[in-house]
Amino acid sequence: MTIPTTEHLLHRRPLDSVTVASSCARQLWSRSVLGALLTLAVVMIESPPAVRANPIFVRSASGSFTTFDLPGVFFVKVAALNNSGEMAGSADVHGFVRDASGTVTLFDAPGSTSTGGTALNNLGQVAGTYRTADGQDHGFLRSATGAFTTFDVLGGTNIGVTALNNLGQVTGFYSAGSSQHGFLRDTSGAITTFDVPGSVNTAGKALNDAGQVAGDYSTPPLLLVHGFLRSITGALTTFDVSGGTNTEVVALNNSGQAAGIFTGFQNQGFLRDASGAITSFNPPGSTNTVVTALNNLGQVAGSDLASGSQHGFLRDASGAFTTFDPPGSTLTNATALNDLGEVAGTYLAAVVPAPKSAVLLGAGVVGLLGCGWWQRWRYCS
Repeated sequence: MTIPTTEHLLHRRPLDSVTVASSCARQLWSRSVLGALLTLAVVMIESPPAVRANPIFVRSASGSFTTFDLPGVFFVKVAALNNSGEMAGSADVHGFVRDASGTVTLFDAPGSTSTGGTALNNLGQVAGTYRTADGQDHGFLRSATGAFTTFDVLGGTNIGVTALNNLGQVTGFYSAGSSQHGFLRDTSGAITTFDVPGSVNTAGKALNDAGQVAGDYSTPPLLLVHGFLRSITGALTTFDVSGGTNTEVVALNNSGQAAGIFTGFQNQGFLRDASGAITSFNPPGSTNTVVTALNNLGQVAGSDLASGSQHGFLRDASGAFTTFDPPGSTLTNATALNDLGEVAGTYLAAVVPAPKSAVLLGAGVVGLLGCGWWQRWRYCS
């Protein structure tokens, strides 16, 4: 289904809360980009107030904003933005793509009850996960023309697709027994599975055009999380950020740089270069930082908590920060970044005042849930 969009803007919703869930039903409202839940109790005498659900934004490299809504859609997650300006993600229980002209297409994998787009490449291919009526999650690759290829890992269940490169390779994780394992699917459809030695859970989270995979894994007895890099030959390099208790990888570029977050007294961002040197960072004034994207220029994007609110940020290759919010935003979730330095995401827009005929009985904010940082695939214990 193709729908027009009205130019305005967005907020985002966690992919798996409704669309796609991993076998590990413990998907935390996490990955460090505050999942804020606004609860507004309003009793209407006549018509309900107009409330903007999840407006979407694209911020240009020069700092200008384009905002829009997806009509009839309440929850949106922007997963990726390619170099042509195409966007992909999840919209309620559907996947979506938006082309550079602004046309939005909602899609569903064959036989699915819910579909979520999680990755997009420069060819216009979308990868993601879909759920079937039996409660199982499967992987898909959607071509630029809309043709679907679906897949599962032999002997595994509940696939989570996390990344897609410009060759059409896909990585992610799947369940087998009581553990999660990583996988890499090549362009022929062949799937290679892997685990970090000594791990109880392994997940591929990022993939570059050389076929290197980055991700994280957990170890007993405390299930602490560590980062890894898998070479094209299958060799594994593991790492942790000094001073952190958990290291989570979210992105990998063609230079071999990996970005993510680590936890200590607060969530902080990190960038690991190809030599293994790690730089930790926080935007100025941030008390919690969530990294969501890394491009081939070495720029990092994400969101941070500062001055009691959540904002988007862009860190350039020199380490300089730009923080931003779309016009009218009360909470900004920056989740995608391309090689032009354009950033996309969602935001929480101010509620339009209710009609005079409405009686406002109560308004409560159940917000910034326990540092509720945006959804990430979490490991099962």
